[in-house]
Amino acid sequence: MQSVYFYRPISTCCVKYDAFIRKNPVSRYVPEAYLNHWPVRYQSKKYVEAINSLKMVLDKYGESESAGIAAYWIGEASLRNDDTQNALKYYSLHTRIIPKTGCGICIVFFAWTLQKRTEYAKAAESYGTLISQFPPKQSDTRCTCSHR
Repeated sequence: MQSVYFYRPISTCCVKYDAFIRKNPVSRYVPEAYLNHWPVRYQSKKYVEAINSLKMVLDKYGESESAGIAAYWIGEASLRNDDTQNALKYYSLHTRIIPKTGCGICIVFFAWTLQKRTEYAKAAESYGTLISQFPPKQSDTRCTCSHR
């Protein structure tokens, strides 16, 4: 999912999404509006602000697909902010909330984070899990999950 306001200033995109949320508080698109707060902050390397926006989705929409997507991106932003402990926590939460996305990218980043922490045995185990759960297919090399 990518925001149509992805490259606009934070003030522009957030004002429009906030207005949508205020006008349509029960819309099924509200979780996506909350999700679309974070991309500009993330791209601007304002990782703590991005994480705070994404945590709103987790708090309000618990076990929904939107919450799973938010958990993944909190893991990404945490890793960019050199917070490997929270990166691992939120990557794990993503795979628990959305266990059958058909995408192993979260396992890759989980394993890479372990590797970055020099926890090589655990990283190797995670890479093994990735290979067993998502064996390589010659005909299908693209990620098809909704958070990419």
